[in-house]
Amino acid sequence: MRRITVVGMIILSLVAMPLVVAAAPALKGKTEICHIAGNGDAQMIEISLNAVAAHEAHGDTETCSIDETTVPLEAAFTFTILVETCSFFGCEVELDASSSEGNIDSYIWVASNGENAVGANAKIMLPNFATSTVTLAVDGPDGTATATQEIAIAFLP
Repeated sequence: MRRITVVGMIILSLVAMPLVVAAAPALKGKTEICHIAGNGDAQMIEISLNAVAAHEAHGDTETCSIDETTVPLEAAFTFTILVETCSFFGCEVELDASSSEGNIDSYIWVASNGENAVGANAKIMLPNFATSTVTLAVDGPDGTATATQEIAIAFLP
C-alpha cells in the first residue's frame, strides 16, 4: 500500500514539474494587464506581479475588451417636406436620422408645435406659413446627443 502512494507522488511530481519550469521563464516576475487611463483609453502594459493588486484596484483588467472602433454618439438628421400632403393648415415632414452615429438605443423627435415621434425614421405634421424647430435626441449607453434644425413651410395651396 505504501509503495503505491509513493509511486503516485513521484508520478504527480514529474507531471507537475515541467509545467512550473516552462511557466517560470515566461513570467520573470511580470505580467500584462489592460491599463485604463484617466481619459478612458486602454492599452496592454507589462507590470510587476507585485503591482497587479494596485492596478486592479483602480479598474485595470486582465484583458482589454474596449472596442477600438467605437464611434462617439452623434445625432444628425435630414428632412423632406412631403408637398403632396400640404394643405392650408400644414405639411407632413419626413425625418431621417440614418446619418446619426454611435451605439444608439432610441430616437426621440420633438417639434416646437407639440408634435412628437419616435424611431430612426418618422413623419410629423408641421404648420403652414411658419418656421418650426425640430430636435432629435438619440440615447445610448454612452449618453444622449441632440441635433436641432429649423424647418420653414410656406405652401400656397
